[in-house]
Amino acid sequence: MTLREATKLEAGDILNPNVEYANAEIAIRPNPAYNYSAIVKVFPKGIYNSDGSLMRYKVTSVKTWKRDATKIRVKARRGMYENIELTEETIKYLVKS
Repeated sequence: MTLREATKLEAGDILNPNVEYANAEIAIRPNPAYNYSAIVKVFPKGIYNSDGSLMRYKVTSVKTWKRDATKIRVKARRGMYENIELTEETIKYLVKS
């Protein structure tokens, strides 16, 4: 998903994992105060549900900035306990269904 597509998201939209990045790993820095970075899998639980269908995330909120058009935060939810926050760097890992 591109940044332009992400700005058009609304609460209630359904997102699916981008299959191109199914086994991708990204380097993250958990806290800038620490000097270490971690490499984590983009989808640690995989991209499929137990019945074989693709995981689905429901968009709960979208935040954009007027002063910086390249900045975006998308919050999404899967199930009862799994909440994710997507940024401009990580939005490419999901696509709108």
